[in-house]
Amino acid sequence: MKNRISVSMLTLGLALLASAGSGWATTSVLNSTVDALSVTGYSNTGTGGALQTKTLTWYSGSGYGVNSGGETSPQHSLDNVGYKEALLLNFGASTQLNSVKIGWKYNDADITVLAWKPLDYMNPAISNVTGPTFGASTKYSDLIGLGWSLVGNYSNLVTTSEKSVNVTSPVSSSFWLVMAYNSAFSGQQASDVSARGFVADTSPDYGKFYSVSYSSGTKTQTEVSEPSTALLLGAAMFGFVGWRSRKRAA
Repeated sequence: MKNRISVSMLTLGLALLASAGSGWATTSVLNSTVDALSVTGYSNTGTGGALQTKTLTWYSGSGYGVNSGGETSPQHSLDNVGYKEALLLNFGASTQLNSVKIGWKYNDADITVLAWKPLDYMNPAISNVTGPTFGASTKYSDLIGLGWSLVGNYSNLVTTSEKSVNVTSPVSSSFWLVMAYNSAFSGQQASDVSARGFVADTSPDYGKFYSVSYSSGTKTQTEVSEPSTALLLGAAMFGFVGWRSRKRAA
């Protein structure tokens, strides 16, 4: 009987650890079709700097670039020289963005990250948050007043590693904007405390966005996430089974 209990607890521990693993971060190459992530390109090419959708170009091994019209290298990437380009990421569900990776850069590569209505997505009393829309006259400078929040500005991305974002007091949303550093948001306080020390430089920024890492969003900032809870319970089950085995052996 005792052996059957131990086996049952061991099985439960394995199941809990497996469920915890399913909530860990996922890395998605931006042109992949294996998950629900969709990507749309934008640039401020409209009248008065209004945002307009732009065709994305995928450069193998490097990532997405956006050509705002008649641009040549290095402005075939996402940059902040002349027109300023951005990628709208739609995960289809509340998501915590964890990192961004570029596959190509020229000169410097600082980036800006925004989230759509993260306070609503993290409020358990709000269950249905509609997606963002950009009107014919919507500019970058309008976005904060339309529900977007600055997560942070991040400096000196390199092509060999992911750049952690949304680190301290992470927020969740289905919709994210990532772009070359954009001074339109320089007066906003970042929700990511670790990014509040960012200092803008005078170097233009160019980068092709290759992949992102993300995990399931949470409804509150203070609760222990379900994967972490499951991991702790699973580890406890293993510890208890091991303790019983040592006790019987003694």
